[in-house]
Amino acid sequence: MMNNHTNSAGEKATGMIVSLDELHPFPNQPFKVGDDDAMSSLVESIRQNGLLNRIIIRPRNAGGYEIIAGHRRVEAYRKLGYESISADLRTDLDDDSAAMALIEANLRQRPTLLPSERARAYRMMQDAMKRRSEYKKSLNGETRNEIAAFYGEHPRQVTRYIRLSYLNEHLLDQVDKGKLKMGSAVEMSFLDEEAQTWIADYYDKEGCYPTPAQLKKLRRLSDAQVLTREIFEDLMLDMPVVCKPKNNFLALLQKEYFPDFTEEDVEQKVRELIDEYFHRRRMGL
Repeated sequence: MMNNHTNSAGEKATGMIVSLDELHPFPNQPFKVGDDDAMSSLVESIRQNGLLNRIIIRPRNAGGYEIIAGHRRVEAYRKLGYESISADLRTDLDDDSAAMALIEANLRQRPTLLPSERARAYRMMQDAMKRRSEYKKSLNGETRNEIAAFYGEHPRQVTRYIRLSYLNEHLLDQVDKGKLKMGSAVEMSFLDEEAQTWIADYYDKEGCYPTPAQLKKLRRLSDAQVLTREIFEDLMLDMPVVCKPKNNFLALLQKEYFPDFTEEDVEQKVRELIDEYFHRRRMGL
């Protein structure tokens, strides 16, 4: 069943019921759909109140539909065992318009965002805006100002977030976990993939990252195209502080059993399991 209507933003959409099996994530969408407390709250909200807002989809060239807004709602529906969901079908969105609509919906609706999500979203929006003729003429390349104005960010902060999108997965994940400061991460983003891998390997071995002064030197050497692994290792020998030793046992548990946890989360989980073990012993279980 379908019905045509105009939504609050003035776009024409067709309301429909769509099978979950026909829905596909938007390609390279920057927002994570985690199995976390927020998802549990969403599942419970839908269980009690139903779907308050339809998802937004568009036709997919390979068949089925791409999700523009509602990836988390679709996952919640799957967890609840539903087979279909209410959707607004948009047929007026090209790739760039769809990307911008996806980002706008998520940045406005999600209460919290990881730095990696905001970084990839801003970069995706910047790339889409640069390709659209109306923005090329009006912005003269200053897409960051438009993004900043739209989301209440300072233009410089938008630039910093976009730089984070040039980090490898290890380093960007460390920013999300709060183990790598944004200023240092931005400096690292100017290094090539190989140099970023050296830094990640050094952290895995020693438990710390280059200092801000070392990062500035690494960037100068990289810009001059003279940075090598040997030079990097020699520079790291001059580390002015002793790196904090990593807890190898917690790191092992994290790697094998809790890859999505921080070491602090792993420690808390171990404490909970120990408490449960002794509680069961006291109860004779």
